[in-house]
Amino acid sequence: MMKRVLVLGGTGFVGRHVCEKASRLGCRLTVPTRKPGAGKLLLPLPWVDVEVADVHDEAALTRLVRGHDAVVNLVAILHGTRAQFERAHVALPQQLVQACKAAGVRRIVHVSALGIGPEGGKEAPSNYLRSKTAGEAALRDSGDSGLALTLLRKYGCLLQSVRRHPVCEARLARKKAEAPSRGFQASHLSKIFATMV
Repeated sequence: MMKRVLVLGGTGFVGRHVCEKASRLGCRLTVPTRKPGAGKLLLPLPWVDVEVADVHDEAALTRLVRGHDAVVNLVAILHGTRAQFERAHVALPQQLVQACKAAGVRRIVHVSALGIGPEGGKEAPSNYLRSKTAGEAALRDSGDSGLALTLLRKYGCLLQSVRRHPVCEARLARKKAEAPSRGFQASHLSKIFATMV
């Protein structure tokens, strides 16, 4: 039987690759987006349904989760106010846990970031890392809920925000050389999706 997976953040840089891989593995995907045009690159993929919805709206999120076997959360922002980081990285995972409980969905795959701080994240050097730490903590605290949680950490600066700036390119090259096998890799998600199919 084909597994149904809800992919939050599926229209983003990492999300498009995740959707392509999961589609090849035979998963039926639902990808919500606030902007109808954002999902146009996913439309040629088989078994992918792009739906206009705001995942930050609790009622919409609960409706989206219903009927799926798993949820992959790739939602992330790199720039914004403290409140915007809290909304994307902390409030959304908390709402996602509640929506999954209500819908009977038992599996969440959450993509976080390398370099998150210790519990609470107050020592982390940026709003991004502090909010990612708090979001992971919120998901881990939901352990009594019966959810199967998988946390993956990726390099934050490998995303589309790097604009051929010499300093960023040098830093990227150094990071790759220091730890080529650490962190988020496409093979991690491939293994997870393979167990769901």
